[in-house]
Amino acid sequence: MKDPRVVTLQVTSLAILAVSLAFYPAKTPEVLKSAWNLIPKPPMWAVKFSAYLATVETILGYTVRAESRFCNTDLTNQLDGYNQ
Repeated sequence: MKDPRVVTLQVTSLAILAVSLAFYPAKTPEVLKSAWNLIPKPPMWAVKFSAYLATVETILGYTVRAESRFCNTDLTNQLDGYNQ
């Protein structure tokens, strides 16, 4: 992403991590592990269902796009090589 807000947040996080590692090299990994454990983990069924929804949405999106192109007779004739 090239959004300046996202880039600023990423650079700031990287700088804080670098300074933490420089001044507290032994304590930083321990703090990062404990912070990681505070993040709630989604259940596996939620991950599978999200992947399923994303896949179905992609398939349906491509299908709707193809159907709309087939309804456009000028585009269909152009793709089939017919010149009018």
